[in-house]
Amino acid sequence: MQNIIKPNLVRILLALLFLVASNSAFAITVTEKNICDSAAVPTGWVVINKSWSRTTCGDPATPQANDWLIAEYNDLPVGTPLTVCESSAIPAGWVPTSYQWNSAVCGAQFGGVSGPFDTVTIRNTLCTNEPAKDCVPSLSQFAVIWAVPKTVVVPYGQGDASTSIGWFAPDSVCIWVTTAGVGTQLWSCAGDYAVQTWPYVKAGVSQTFIVSPSSTAATPVLASVVITGVEGSPPKISASPTLVTVPSGSTEGSTTISYNLAGSDYSSMCIWASNNGAAAQLWACGSGITFSQVWPYVPKGGTSVFWLNPSRTSSSQILASVVVTGK
Repeated sequence: MQNIIKPNLVRILLALLFLVASNSAFAITVTEKNICDSAAVPTGWVVINKSWSRTTCGDPATPQANDWLIAEYNDLPVGTPLTVCESSAIPAGWVPTSYQWNSAVCGAQFGGVSGPFDTVTIRNTLCTNEPAKDCVPSLSQFAVIWAVPKTVVVPYGQGDASTSIGWFAPDSVCIWVTTAGVGTQLWSCAGDYAVQTWPYVKAGVSQTFIVSPSSTAATPVLASVVITGVEGSPPKISASPTLVTVPSGSTEGSTTISYNLAGSDYSSMCIWASNNGAAAQLWACGSGITFSQVWPYVPKGGTSVFWLNPSRTSSSQILASVVVTGK
């Protein structure tokens, strides 16, 4: 994503931010207009949405982001917020304060954008149109924290998954984590800018990450973000057929074993097998969402049991299973 801030720019932007004391007392009017996607964005303007117009900008018959809504940001009061398309360059003197995903705006509605975010809220930090009395260093501290992703799929059958937590602030801060049923715990005091992996996302659990200047308490709260873990769908295993007629004169017959990992958050899987209750053996591992392979060892008058397991070395975890009988 082109608008992720690089560490060496963070301190410059934060220095600008400390010129901010308050929003203007008067109402803020943002000038907007539409342009075609083929036109250059005028200086002093930024793209805030992308939509489809069937009657303009080339008259496209299929939905696409051909009609851009732009906003004029020059001379807006210090502290003014704008939510813009992520693909739009952040204007000089503005800083991002949060990132969002909205599938209905900025071209995402036409499949032109993929996650984790497609809009960013930015705030003006330059005193271009602000009374001098309001352009003094703020006494209140400022911080931004984000998570990518905020909704984390925990692979089915696994206890934890990971997300990336990033933050910046004008001074060194600490990150606290509040988990329901556990309480609030200190996680990291890594300075004024960091991006770290949080590997303890659990399905069905929400956790709040709090930025605080204190290493002894999660107050005052300078910024926060909430992440939620959701469990992936169960992977599926099947056999065709499940009842195998072994040819006359043979002791074994064949069946096709298949798996489908869609929605489980696994991208590969192994199949373990056992005949007539024998010790489980690793049989095959696939590297895709779907996989099929012939098992030619179904015993006549017996059973073959197959189960899905992400491990190549241990048969202890069973995510799904199927039984095939030979006759």
